[in-house]
Amino acid sequence: MNAKEEIEKLKREFITLDTEREKQKFDVKFRNRIASKSEEERKEFADAFINSAKEDTKRIKSFCNEVTVRMKLEDILGIVSMTYIAREYFRKSKSWFFQKLNGNIKNGNLTSFTEEELKTLSFALEDIGNKIKDTARLIA
Repeated sequence: MNAKEEIEKLKREFITLDTEREKQKFDVKFRNRIASKSEEERKEFADAFINSAKEDTKRIKSFCNEVTVRMKLEDILGIVSMTYIAREYFRKSKSWFFQKLNGNIKNGNLTSFTEEELKTLSFALEDIGNKIKDTARLIA
């Protein structure tokens, strides 16, 4: 088993732990495993651990961003057609839009809006808002 696989296995084991005692036992096991490695294996393990932590952090940030976007849109989801926005501003399907909005996993990857897509979404909402204001002025 390579270092990356070992890290993933240890992470899966760790998330199943419930009590502080189980976590302490795991800590001892983890330290013993590292101590039993050669210097080269420790370096490989440390690099894999750091890379895994960076990947996890990236996924968490992406998830938090998606939750934030969804929360910001929550008040208007029933008012403004996201299907219309997906079709007219992104030239994509509503399922594509909602996969991004909900942070679904597609092809093994967490989906999220890119910075450019967030700018497009912001523009779409402003544009629709302006169209509504213009129409309201015509009526009154």
